[in-house]
Amino acid sequence: MRNDFGNKYLKRYGIKKTDLFFILVCTIFLYLHLFLLPATPIFFEEDHLYIVQDAWRMYQGEEIYRDFFQKMYPGTQVCYLILFKIFGTQFWTIGLMIFLQGIASVIISLAISRKIFENIWYSYLPPTIFIFFGFRWFGLDGSHRMFSPVFAMLAVLILLKSRTFTRILLAGVLCAFSGFFTQQRGFLAVAAIGIFLLFDEFSGKKNWKELILKELTLALSFTLTLLGLILPYILSSGVERFLNYTFFFITNYVQDPTGNYASYLIDINKITELGMIMSAVMFFYLAIIPLIYLIVFIYLGLKRNAENVTFKMPILLIALMGFFLTLGTFAPNPGRYFQIALPAVILFVWVFYQLTNKTVTIVKVAVVGLIIFGLFLSIRVQTSWDTEILPARTGNIAFLSPVTLERYKWLAENANEDDTVFEVYICAVNFPLLLKNPTQITFLLNTAYTPEWMVSQAIESLEEKKTRFVIWDAVWTEELETIEEGENLKPLYDYLQEKYYIKKNFTPYNTRKMQIWERK
Repeated sequence: MRNDFGNKYLKRYGIKKTDLFFILVCTIFLYLHLFLLPATPIFFEEDHLYIVQDAWRMYQGEEIYRDFFQKMYPGTQVCYLILFKIFGTQFWTIGLMIFLQGIASVIISLAISRKIFENIWYSYLPPTIFIFFGFRWFGLDGSHRMFSPVFAMLAVLILLKSRTFTRILLAGVLCAFSGFFTQQRGFLAVAAIGIFLLFDEFSGKKNWKELILKELTLALSFTLTLLGLILPYILSSGVERFLNYTFFFITNYVQDPTGNYASYLIDINKITELGMIMSAVMFFYLAIIPLIYLIVFIYLGLKRNAENVTFKMPILLIALMGFFLTLGTFAPNPGRYFQIALPAVILFVWVFYQLTNKTVTIVKVAVVGLIIFGLFLSIRVQTSWDTEILPARTGNIAFLSPVTLERYKWLAENANEDDTVFEVYICAVNFPLLLKNPTQITFLLNTAYTPEWMVSQAIESLEEKKTRFVIWDAVWTEELETIEEGENLKPLYDYLQEKYYIKKNFTPYNTRKMQIWERK
């Protein structure tokens, strides 16, 4: 009886048993990359570390923007804050957030693909590529960049079948949530849908009155929802500060060499320096994926009257969404292109579907092969020889690299619970060890990205609170010996030389040479 009920339920929503098995395989892959069996969270030094530090500060009673700097809208911090209030300040909450967005990406991309492709194996290929040929390198990041595209793609899914007023209203709300995590992506997502509605109306009955009402519905649902989400933080910090941090700071952001479109060329040059697998993954997301939008737009234009081109309007919606999200990626690199790659991956498979005889054998081999490849990578993570467990105040943490572990282990053994620590580069150590950041600054860079007021504010806070430890990158020491225009950390370095001394040098990694400076 229960099996009959379950089968009817699955059939009602178009879910196949193979879908459940596929999602289970993806679940196992994600879990094995995020937790060392049975349940120890694995450490990844990504941007989520400074975001989760923000959430911890909020958990202790501070207000984002008012009490500390942040350039992004607060959606991700709010999610972590909710988890802290439920579970406490546990490091595994980062793994949980990454796991949830990973599974959400699988389900949404599979649902969209199911509406595009007649063959079930073609439906599995886009999420398979995304998860098993990308996530291991670029998706293990619990920051805003991985969450905002989930809401944008959910808006696409809602609009694929039809564009009723209710669906458009929901799409506007979802775009607002996308913007609540990454502000520009929310605005770009709603712009993509607005342009699509124009094309959709022209392809049909051309009812201008209905088009205007739909556009207004989209705009109002987006605006009112986003305003409702961010209004408490505007009231807390003040309009001027909120805008300076989350809007006008972009003028500083793009002055960093890795913070503007020129970074694309930097990463292209790196491809040949890497191993075969990594080079292939980087090339796929850095070169092939952005190019797919141009191919699709040209193909749709040439085949606009052809009857054998399937699902033209849904494909246009997916293409517009992906294209606009790509335009909004100010610092393009393989990781950031991967984060918004779901539309492009679906289109990549669709182009293959259109240009071939729709053969299934190659697709079957690709799906099964990538799954086996991904599970092999999972086994490698679980059996890493260098894994070491660090007992921290946020729970046990599994470090896969002893080099990465060094400064966390040193601070765990040498810093007292009430010591403050300022890590100049990214403030990565604070949350795992529950050591407070004494400044209002998230991180500093030795470029024009960092304005003078940030450096001055950091120095004032270090002096006022008599901060015991500062983590400094010796790469900047070398740069400041022959200081050039835009290298803005010289006052901070002078202050460190006067008030601190080098306590310990750590093994260099990822082009960084971290040092612990202790107050004299």
